[in-house]
Amino acid sequence: MGEEARGHNLRELLGVLTSALLEEGLREEAKMLAEYVSRKRRELAELSDAHTRATYGLAEYTRVTATLLLQIAKDVIGKLRELEGRLKLLSRWRAIVAKAASVIKELYPDVEVYVFGGAAEGRLTVLSDVDVAVVMEEPPEDRAGMLARIWENLEARGVPQYYPLEIHILSRKEFERIRGAKIRLT
Repeated sequence: MGEEARGHNLRELLGVLTSALLEEGLREEAKMLAEYVSRKRRELAELSDAHTRATYGLAEYTRVTATLLLQIAKDVIGKLRELEGRLKLLSRWRAIVAKAASVIKELYPDVEVYVFGGAAEGRLTVLSDVDVAVVMEEPPEDRAGMLARIWENLEARGVPQYYPLEIHILSRKEFERIRGAKIRLT
C-alpha cells in the first residue's frame, strides 16, 4: 500500500485504494469502501465532472453548486479519515492487549487472561473489536464493577475508553464454550 496512485478520477483512485486494501487482506475495509462508492456514485460523478470542467475552464459554478460540491468532497474526506483512524487504532492491538493483560493481572493476580475472536484468528477488520477474556473459577456477582475498575486503570495508563477493546469477565465453564482460537496472555 506504499505506492503512489496517480489518476484523474476520484472513483478510480477509490478503486485503487479498495484493491490495495484487498491485497493487504483487509476484505471488510475494501467492502466498506466499495459500498460507500456505490452509495455515493452520483456525488462522486459530480465531483469528477467538476474537476474536469474546472481544469479545462469549461464551467463556472454558482455559490449553491460550489457549496454542494464542497460538501461532497468533505464527505469523501471524512469517510477516508474514518477508515484511516480505525485502522490506526486497530494496528496497535497487540500493545493495547499486552497493557490490558498487565493491568488485569495487577488488579486480579489469580485470573487468566486470553485474547480470542478475530484478533486471535488473524482476521481483524476496521469494524472489529478486540476480545479479551478474564477467566476465573467464579466471577464476582458485580462483573460491571470489575470491568469499571479495569477500565479506570487502563485509562490511567493511556488506553482510551473508545478503544475497540471488549473485555469479558467469564467463568472457566463460560470460557470453554467459546469456539475458535484463544491465545493465553497470562
